[in-house]
Amino acid sequence: MDKELILLLVCGTVVFLLALVRPAYALTITLGANFFLQPRPQIAGVYVILADAAIVALTLAWIFRSIASERLTFPRTGLELAFGVLAGAYILSAVFAFDHGRALVKTVQLVEWVLLFYLTVNYGRGEKTLRLLVGTLIGVGLFEVALAAYQAARMEDFRRVTGTLGNDLGWYMFMLLLFAMVQFVTYTELKHRLLWAVAGIFFTFGFLLTQVRELWFSLLVALLVLAILEAFIHRRPKRFLRFLGVVAVSGAAGIILLLPKLGPYLVYLENRSLDTLYTRLGQWGSALNIFAAHPWAGIGPGGFGQLWVPFIPETYYSLCVAYGLVGNSEIDAHSFLFTRLAETGLLGTAAAVWVLWRLARRTARVKGLSLPPLAQGIAITARLLAVLALLTLVYSDFFQIKLFWMLVGLGLSCRSFAAGTVRPEAKAANLRPSPHEEGAYNFGC
Repeated sequence: MDKELILLLVCGTVVFLLALVRPAYALTITLGANFFLQPRPQIAGVYVILADAAIVALTLAWIFRSIASERLTFPRTGLELAFGVLAGAYILSAVFAFDHGRALVKTVQLVEWVLLFYLTVNYGRGEKTLRLLVGTLIGVGLFEVALAAYQAARMEDFRRVTGTLGNDLGWYMFMLLLFAMVQFVTYTELKHRLLWAVAGIFFTFGFLLTQVRELWFSLLVALLVLAILEAFIHRRPKRFLRFLGVVAVSGAAGIILLLPKLGPYLVYLENRSLDTLYTRLGQWGSALNIFAAHPWAGIGPGGFGQLWVPFIPETYYSLCVAYGLVGNSEIDAHSFLFTRLAETGLLGTAAAVWVLWRLARRTARVKGLSLPPLAQGIAITARLLAVLALLTLVYSDFFQIKLFWMLVGLGLSCRSFAAGTVRPEAKAANLRPSPHEEGAYNFGC
């Protein structure tokens, strides 16, 4: 028997048995495997098999637990119907796809992520899962930070350093700072000052060195919104100003560490940013041209990288060639929404926007509650995560839909935890579900 098949069976069996006993732990393992292993081609292969095995095992365990408790339910709300329409649009696009095999793989991946999201929402209701997920992300992220920093320290060429830090480090710095914000609004006292200092240094390095600076700009806007809410609505300006002070001081320390090479790098960064903007406009223009040629069902999931070259606008063609984008069959439109337009047409894009909007709106809504101060901060975090999740879908392909799943899943955990802090009598008065929401996310656990 193949070694990879044996490893697949062993991993799946372990996650399956763990999910029957401790669903929160199994979910954390599954999320960690997917968010840290699947997007990384340099460690692909057997690790991707482990991630897929975890998804399958967790799904089977969910079904077995549901049957055992006689609470297995089926989709009956508008959101589940929207997921069905999206899957149907993908399948329709796959029928007319240029490469049927590739389209089938992309469709299966969509189904995997829908299942994983359902499990995240189902198992992620509570403080335990939230802390487990945060701990997993911080632990694996710090290990990767140390490894990438060691590699970058041995390099003299800033272009190679930015490649390492942008691709390997950018994800973890962004998520660590995001979770630092979650911790900030979760705890009433600043007991984790070391975490704030580390987050500030990561933020400085990330803003200067990462190749996905748009996300950092989005986070700055989100921080400003949170500051206004904390200072003027909830009357707690000192705590937030204290947090910003620690970030500013540690950020200044990060800039001092970069001073010897900061000047030449900023010149390089300016030129690189302009070139990146033009190549992105070329990818977006190609996606729009493909959409104009195939408006209804698109060219099939995963087909953009194979057919995008003839549709590149002439203005940006030479720059796309210079950067080696032409000939890369794995490339996309550098935007989740533009990629959907080209690959699934109007039907798939409309279904995707419907699903994503409903998810973000549900994440941001904690209505009819008189929340205590702690829960108010967590509810603010849920709204912040919903806005940030929508922003990432417009202009970034580095995180793609995976970041959206995680942001919304974490936001729903915050929302559920905030609702759980309300007194039982307040819940009885204010939390009677509407006919449209009754039974939503009741997937048998």
